[in-house]
Amino acid sequence: MEAEIGPALLARYREERAGQPQFYYSELADRGRALAELRPAVADFLAGRTGLADFTHQLAGGSRREVGAARGRTANRYWRFNSAGRLLLESLYKQAEQSGRLNQAETAWRAVLVAPANLDSAERQLDTFADFVEELLPVAHNRSQVGLVAYAISYFWAVQQPEWPVYERVVREQLSRPSRENEPNSRRPAARYLAFYLTFTRLSAALDIRNNWELESFLHWLARRNFSHARWFGRPSKSAARPLAKKARTVSDLQGWLEQTLRLELSENFRGQTGEDGRLIFAAPERSYRLELCPDGAGSWRAGAGFDGFSPAALATPAGEATLSEIGGFLASRPEYHFYTAGFEERAEPQPDNLAAEFWLLRPWTAQQGAANLDALVSEWRLLYPFVRRLATPFEDEIGDDTNHNRFEYNADEPETRRAVAESAIAYSYQPEYAVEQIAPVETEIAEISPAPEPRHDEAANAEVRRLASLKPPALTAEQLDGLIAFVKERLIITPEKITEVVTHLEAGRNLLLFGPPGSGKTRLARLIAGQMGATDPGWSAESEAGNYSLTTATAEWSQYDTIGGIRPGLAGESGPNSSQSLFYYFEPGVVARAALACEESLRRNRRPHYLIIDEFNRANQERAFGELFTLLEYRDRPLLAGARLGRAVDLFIPDAFRIIGTLNADDRNTLYDVGLALRRRFAMVEIGLPPPSEERRFLPRAVQARLPEIKLTPVGDFADPALNAAADRLSDFVAAVRPDPTNPKAGGKEIGTAPLIESLIFCAVATDYYSDPTEALEDAILANILPQLDRSPQAARRALAAVAPDGPLSGLGRVRLALQRLV
Repeated sequence: MEAEIGPALLARYREERAGQPQFYYSELADRGRALAELRPAVADFLAGRTGLADFTHQLAGGSRREVGAARGRTANRYWRFNSAGRLLLESLYKQAEQSGRLNQAETAWRAVLVAPANLDSAERQLDTFADFVEELLPVAHNRSQVGLVAYAISYFWAVQQPEWPVYERVVREQLSRPSRENEPNSRRPAARYLAFYLTFTRLSAALDIRNNWELESFLHWLARRNFSHARWFGRPSKSAARPLAKKARTVSDLQGWLEQTLRLELSENFRGQTGEDGRLIFAAPERSYRLELCPDGAGSWRAGAGFDGFSPAALATPAGEATLSEIGGFLASRPEYHFYTAGFEERAEPQPDNLAAEFWLLRPWTAQQGAANLDALVSEWRLLYPFVRRLATPFEDEIGDDTNHNRFEYNADEPETRRAVAESAIAYSYQPEYAVEQIAPVETEIAEISPAPEPRHDEAANAEVRRLASLKPPALTAEQLDGLIAFVKERLIITPEKITEVVTHLEAGRNLLLFGPPGSGKTRLARLIAGQMGATDPGWSAESEAGNYSLTTATAEWSQYDTIGGIRPGLAGESGPNSSQSLFYYFEPGVVARAALACEESLRRNRRPHYLIIDEFNRANQERAFGELFTLLEYRDRPLLAGARLGRAVDLFIPDAFRIIGTLNADDRNTLYDVGLALRRRFAMVEIGLPPPSEERRFLPRAVQARLPEIKLTPVGDFADPALNAAADRLSDFVAAVRPDPTNPKAGGKEIGTAPLIESLIFCAVATDYYSDPTEALEDAILANILPQLDRSPQAARRALAAVAPDGPLSGLGRVRLALQRLV
């Protein structure tokens, strides 16, 4: 299939990026970190401050670190100077050294690495450098060597000026036809790169993409979804119907075409196969339903959906009755569809027992009407598939198989079932093994449960738990620490020294308390670092995959019941729709116990720790909530909970690798519970202060774009919209007037974090659709996000009032001035 690279695919890519911006943002983080390292190196070499030897050594060393860190992982790691480029650089250097031509090589490299002003300059630079390479390396005529020269040079051009696309393999393949008609079979790097550049810019113009990075990311997205033979931006064919009709000449062609079309249209990883009876079946992995084309034996087909069958026990529930009613309503409203049971026997009206085995909803379909009929089939399936998925969703965990359609029926009183639930690392609500006394009758019947025998002592299980509790995860390597620093810096304004300090405390076995003004990124920092420390590849894991931590918010009502655990009542009917409404009691682990269990399981699975993040730490009464934990956090050879409480044979210990990261606002230290000395001794206190204003201003556009991917940025990273750019400047100036002056501490002020600025700018960006006056939108954003923080800071309010006064630098903010006058 040839998918057209047009607005539909681009819209789908952007929709996915908006739903999960961390993937695209990770790519930008890779690029930003690479540019931060490469630009100074290239600038020093071009200016003559470093020689070819140092330049080669620096670039080759960085490439080795990148490739080593990305080993076994391809997603979001493609924008690095790859090993092939490094080998070319090293080969040229060694050959020049051996032949005594280092000075000539250095001159040639300096001449070609200067970013060209236009295509003519690019062609001349590449041709001149190619001539030198052919003299130096006899294998330069080799096709792959020519491609490497174009790749290496274009990479350094892109480092200096992002408008030059990188001659990179995946992008090249996405832009090339299978016949390579757009990549000339030339021995000259210039001819290769110029053809690539023109194709790239033509596609960029056709799709109205003005950022090369976005187009490269889009083309990699296509490659990851197997659009390896994508057609360029709507290139017209001689007949729109002929290619589809041609591809559907055989059943095998039809299967392949439909499989890829369904993947594109329905966003599912469909797999096509041909059944023994000639059926074409298209199903996503581990789904109990599929789309089918079934031959009827008379030269025609039936098209529709098939189901594996539902559990009879599940069908007896209200959900089963609703499903039968839905099928009946569908057949009544769509008379072209018919209901078939096993053996493709048609039934006029489905009965409950018909749904317990395989069944189908099918309509006639004729395969001999060409491409238009194929498009009509896909359109019909696009409408049918959501109904099919909704029909089976209530039974997804209860689908029968060929041997036992009743496999999800079980006896709720079976001890083995209760024990399996109790020992699960993620299931904590279960019926206990101890007696509950009969009490006075209420609206529900009270169950009398007989005492169960004590759990047997399991030496092997006890040794395994002790081993996990004392297990020390591998320390971060220098490369992993560098990756973690780059990962965090791309998402927060924080110095590498502060990140290193936090990581060092954690590696040294300390729990942490991060404190600072509201909105300074404490919780975000805790989540980013905890996620990477618990990831299988710390520092280099995508943010979506780095979630191996627990997050909770402390409250004034917390006690040891909430942190360690306690007994709570429940109804047996909560365990299922057919359970008896009996009252029982069970032990529920607290937030620390649950996180310790998760850490134990994480260490068992991949030798990485699981951390607990407690937001607003000082909102809890420390003595009441953490009193017993003071000792357990320091002396971890004592069990946190007895195994009987958890329904298992071994006790729960707090693993040595387990950490608690708490956050607290500096403003709340005098209004909430104090963090006592006993707790401070067990926690390292790390301050997260305000960022430098210049760095904060440069960070704001990226932070807003991470939340609103449709926001356009300039090549230097600022807002492309002049109105939004002006709003960011005025907002930064207003906050700077409110914040304390480091040179005059007595002048007062209020520490305003970065988060309110980001929220205000997001409001201003969205307001372009609703406000005609950008200043009015900015004032509303300040009134909603900034001024409430000045309520108890009269000195800060007076400083802000001076900034918005009629003779002040922000005199245009009249409504803000009136609101500040009321505060003062």
